Amino acid sequence: QLFISHVGSFQSIVHTAFSYVVVSDSLYICFQVYGVSTAEAMELLEHFLAMNPDSDGRVKAQDFWAIFGLDCSPLCKKIFHYFDFENKESVTFRQFLVGCAHLRKQPLFEGVCETAFEKCKAPGTSDISLAQLADALRSGMLPPADDGMLKLFETFDIDDDDKISRDDFVACLARFPFMIALFAGRINGEVYIEIV
Repeated sequence: QLFISHVGSFQSIVHTAFSYVVVSDSLYICFQVYGVSTAEAMELLEHFLAMNPDSDGRVKAQDFWAIFGLDCSPLCKKIFHYFDFENKESVTFRQFLVGCAHLRKQPLFEGVCETAFEKCKAPGTSDISLAQLADALRSGMLPPADDGMLKLFETFDIDDDDKISRDDFVACLARFPFMIALFAGRINGEVYIEIV
């Protein structure tokens, strides 16, 4: 109920019994079908709110990518379109939540994350450096400017130790599964990733 109250208040929904049913019904699919926990949904909501949704509760592509230090490159636009299936050039929290949950449930998702990590790190190392992350992105897009690259690196460096370990990389992709598409150019020789 606390989660639904947060979603309702950020989307300017008046708290009534009817609005509670509408919001809870719309999120039922995420909790029941995809097994999303309330904690996971709250974390995604926190990230979504950081994307500066408008008064209708919608986020545009440039705001979506800005929190990761990325701009709206052609690849990022394709990834955003996965969530924006209504072609409104913006997405709702529900679309973001369902899209992330759906990607996590794909049978090969964990294996693809492991393959991406192996392809991004230098041979003989166990971590990904800032330079290696930038190099990995070059196969699919122009890496962001230095400050954007640092922001993206910090997103992946979960434990703030200035390197991306396997655990950091996998945890970040579990949190933001759509970001696996950033590494498609590196891993499509072994595992095929379709960018919608």
